[in-house]
Amino acid sequence: MPTTKNFTQTTEKKNLFEEIKSHKKEIIVTSVLLGATIAGVLIYKRISPKELARIKENIPCDLCTNKELSSLEATAPTATNIIEFSLGKTSTVSGHPRNLPSGHKPSEKQLEIARSLGINLADNQTYVTDYSRKIA
Repeated sequence: MPTTKNFTQTTEKKNLFEEIKSHKKEIIVTSVLLGATIAGVLIYKRISPKELARIKENIPCDLCTNKELSSLEATAPTATNIIEFSLGKTSTVSGHPRNLPSGHKPSEKQLEIARSLGINLADNQTYVTDYSRKIA
């Protein structure tokens, strides 16, 4: 037979679950915002002071004021507004043949590069030239 204490605990659990269900959206939004904030803080801590200073220099002063922009040209990014972060080391991947998905064909340019290097490609292959990639 259930005791008064067990009944009270069961009722409290039901009330908690009902409360969670009724505020599901708010809980999800808050969780996402909290996660984004934590990620932002962690990223901020990994940025060196030199990179942070460069970011601050590239922020247009127009963003600091409440002026309305009259045209799209004023909001278009320029080459000086683009910031590249060096989050890790880079490694060079050597050129190599790559299998293509069915129905795809290699470009003539890639076939010509492979031929000039003395590489024979199958019908479903292309040649990927050297490239650099970032390593986390």
